[in-house]
Amino acid sequence: MDIIIEPENMESNRQVGTWSLKRWLVEHFKAVLALKTSPHSLAFGFSIATLISTLPTFGFGTLIGMGIVLVYKQISKVALFAGLAFWNPLFIIPVYSGAFWLGDWIFGEAPILVYEVGLLEQALGYTRRFLVGNIAIALVLSILGYCLVYAAAWFWQNRAAVNAESESVSSEAP
Repeated sequence: MDIIIEPENMESNRQVGTWSLKRWLVEHFKAVLALKTSPHSLAFGFSIATLISTLPTFGFGTLIGMGIVLVYKQISKVALFAGLAFWNPLFIIPVYSGAFWLGDWIFGEAPILVYEVGLLEQALGYTRRFLVGNIAIALVLSILGYCLVYAAAWFWQNRAAVNAESESVSSEAP
């Protein structure tokens, strides 16, 4: 799948006009990491986006994200909205399937509350299993996302600092 874009800083040896989706995503990920925000802010924004996206928010994830950005100024807006975009339906479907499986494993053969209405009994049993599993998976993915983005941002920012320092030293040499 090719995306047609023309970035300003395209290298001369690349074909003008088309980039693969993978290269485009890598370039944008590098641009986000190169922001002048702290690794904590980037990681916290992605972690919050992961939590919002993996919990069943019924399509209100973006609105919740906007509200969080308005309230908490230290969160990276770019990382939060990139995280919301990352957790699209292609990734969420396996998460929701895993959430039900985990909830079913946790509750096992636990008796479901018995009601006179069979449909209500079934719905509550499945909902309880899904929500417990979903909360567990959402917390794990948020913590894991925080750690990965923090490490990547720290590495990228320190690498950029070392490169800038080595360039200034080499320019001072005769």
